Amino acid sequence: GYAEQTIYRYLHALEQWRYVLGPDKHLAKAGRDDALRFLSWTRGQGWKPATVRSAINGIRAFYR
Repeated sequence: GYAEQTIYRYLHALEQWRYVLGPDKHLAKAGRDDALRFLSWTRGQGWKPATVRSAINGIRAFYR
């Protein structure tokens, strides 16, 4: 039941999450340190808090 634009944003967030994890880390093996690294990376990219929240929601939806 997600809107098309929401799905697009979530997919983009997952692409960024995959980038930060690196090519050798399996998505199922991601942990707290990876999440903290992702948050640090988003700050370094200048993401606004609302964009970070949206990305987190997309990543959470993927893991549900």
